[in-house]
Amino acid sequence: MKKFAFTLAAALLTSPAFAQIEVGAGIGASIFTGDLGGSQYNYAFNPMDIDVMSTRLAGQAFVRVPLNSNLNFRANLSAAQVAGNDAYAGNEGIKARGASFTGTVAEYSARVEIYPSVFHHWYGYVGVGRTLYNYNTQLNGESLQSGPLVSNGAWSAPVGIGFTIHDQFNGAHWDIEVSTRVVGSDDLDGISGPSSRQNDSYHSITLNYSLPIGAAGAQKGYHRPHNKGGKSPKCYQF
Repeated sequence: MKKFAFTLAAALLTSPAFAQIEVGAGIGASIFTGDLGGSQYNYAFNPMDIDVMSTRLAGQAFVRVPLNSNLNFRANLSAAQVAGNDAYAGNEGIKARGASFTGTVAEYSARVEIYPSVFHHWYGYVGVGRTLYNYNTQLNGESLQSGPLVSNGAWSAPVGIGFTIHDQFNGAHWDIEVSTRVVGSDDLDGISGPSSRQNDSYHSITLNYSLPIGAAGAQKGYHRPHNKGGKSPKCYQF
């Protein structure tokens, strides 16, 4: 895995596209869905299962490298607070359990962003990463605490969509991004076992700001794809 990472980094650093990288950051809200997440089902993500009372803070930072006019490589680091409480469940039996938890998740991932040639303001991405987590869970009158954040981890698959809301003259842009992570663990909320039906997941919505650096910032026409004047400009112009 380390050899692959070094090879990928070397390829990116020697690529002509590296001179056109973007750096960016975002901040927003997170929501957790697991045995203690959500308001209705408490074991699987469903749009109707979003519990507003359990939303917490989320943030991320990233580096984006253009591969061609429709694809980007993105290295991403994100972190979020997560929480869940049986008191907000729609099921009376779950409410009677009376469990709750708070925790932190952090993820480092590699992603491929896809920019369709038709919907110029939109993009989607898929990736693979590693989620680190900790928790403090209250269950049956006892407090269950995990070890430090770095001692608990699982593979994750980040998937998301984004929408460019504003392009600036220097190539910088503002995006709204909605993402979800399927995590290879059922222990993010401290509750797992035969009665737990699915692995945990967490989701976020962030407002991102991206800034081209180096040659990209000085390049004329460098911007996100927008449909201006009936034309369909490319995402990046080499």
